[in-house]
Amino acid sequence: MKIQADFSLDRVWETIWNNIKTGIETNNPFYKTPAFISLRKNYPVGRVVVLRELDKDMQFWFYTDSRSEKVKYLERMPVGNFLFYDQELQLQVRIMVKVSLHKEDDIANEIWAQMPARNRKDYGGEFAPGIHIENPEAQSHDGKLGYHFCAICCSPFEVEILQLNPEGHLRAKYEKSTAGWTQQWIAS
Repeated sequence: MKIQADFSLDRVWETIWNNIKTGIETNNPFYKTPAFISLRKNYPVGRVVVLRELDKDMQFWFYTDSRSEKVKYLERMPVGNFLFYDQELQLQVRIMVKVSLHKEDDIANEIWAQMPARNRKDYGGEFAPGIHIENPEAQSHDGKLGYHFCAICCSPFEVEILQLNPEGHLRAKYEKSTAGWTQQWIAS
């Protein structure tokens, strides 16, 4: 749903989370596969991730190979930023998150146990992602070479929404504190 000027900030909030949750569940590419930006040393690094879930606590979940570069950098600096853009609605949503990594713990083991065998092969390759190989045939993806699974949980602490509109853009910001979420309209 497109954000309208007569929406309350509460309605904007509800609309955004409904768009994202529904988009993830229905494989809408605007919401299922956002850009995720993290830090590599002092530089931002972006990539597209496949969101697996938006849970009841508004936490995003995605999976990766535990040997990947992004895991190493998220261990050092456990924050990131999701960038969603719904081209049809002309709606941009940026969500700053705190990240927790789950590898070889109870949470990772539970997700792994429920994962279809065909998906497990993505986390059992012989080589760590990004390692130099002689040619594509050199790598194995049979999933039998090990358990290199990492579930990444992302907890939002700041949300910014920009609704592009010919009559005037609308922009809102939400920030989480110990008292809950604050909300405000901001200039676009």
